[in-house]
Amino acid sequence: GCRHTLQAFVQAVQLENTKKARGDTPPPNSTAKDIRGAEKWAVENKIAKSVDYKGLSISDANVVNNTLGQVKATSGFAYQKISMEAMRKSRGGWVGATSDSSTLTLNSSFVNLSNRDALLRQSVQSGLLNKGTTGLSGMITHEIGHGLTWDSLLRNPTNRAFKKEVQRIKTGYTRELNKIAKDSTSNADYLRRRKRIFISDYASTNIDEFVAEAYCEATRSAASASPYSMQVLKAMKELL
Repeated sequence: GCRHTLQAFVQAVQLENTKKARGDTPPPNSTAKDIRGAEKWAVENKIAKSVDYKGLSISDANVVNNTLGQVKATSGFAYQKISMEAMRKSRGGWVGATSDSSTLTLNSSFVNLSNRDALLRQSVQSGLLNKGTTGLSGMITHEIGHGLTWDSLLRNPTNRAFKKEVQRIKTGYTRELNKIAKDSTSNADYLRRRKRIFISDYASTNIDEFVAEAYCEATRSAASASPYSMQVLKAMKELL
């Protein structure tokens, strides 16, 4: 009896580990009631080693936790540090957050705006940002795209194969956009044809923003995402 019970227990543990490896097990849900509780949840669930949410609303803190918790559950990625910083609006517009491979910094000046979500929706509707950038979770997902790929896109990258592949994808994207602009017979024809592949204006900034925008769109709006965004996500899954 004991041996069979032990075998069943081992099999159950193996099954649970397999589910976690596949991402079948949903990540824990952050429902903290106060900021200290949200910070504690983030550290205990290993989405970061050091967390400072001072100045962030509790609802937004839970959104950040759950967005990062989902990524941690599916990819294993986590930041070393999450912090808040007040950054002024520049001539080029707001910076919502910044990220590298170890640190996520949220701009409290933007995140706490009463019309933050409306501004993000306007940026999506105008084509400035990809269609997945809705709300705080979408903004964070873009930054996660930077976090996941930062070291692989440096001048001396840790992953040359990945950098080479996404540069190839970006070149193809730019080439097709240019061809559509050249071959379209009218503005309506241009907009119709471009819509099928367009990611965002921001994606054309540089390779880093191209990858982060593509990742955000592919993970949050897969059904309507650009095929180039899906190619970037595929490269991330296969080469990182």
